[in-house]
Amino acid sequence: MENQQQKPLPTPVENTQYVDGTHALSVRNGVAKLDFYETLGPAPEGEGEIRRIAHRLVLPAAALAELADILNRALAQAK
Repeated sequence: MENQQQKPLPTPVENTQYVDGTHALSVRNGVAKLDFYETLGPAPEGEGEIRRIAHRLVLPAAALAELADILNRALAQAK
C-alpha cells in the first residue's frame, strides 16, 4: 500500500493563536513540545526585547517529520 498523506476534514479551526516566534523544541519519551513566545516590548537597557513563553504545542515526536515537510513546502513557496 502506498504511503498517502491524510487530509484533514473540512471543519472550522477551533483555536487560533498569534505568536511572535518559536522559543524551543524539546523531545522526550516520544513526545515533542514546541514553545512559542510573544514579545512584550523592548528591554529596558535598549538591547533586545522582553519575551515570554505564551503557548506550548504538544504532539507525538513522530509528527515532527510531517511538520518539517509542511514547513519546508511553505519555505519553498515563499521564495
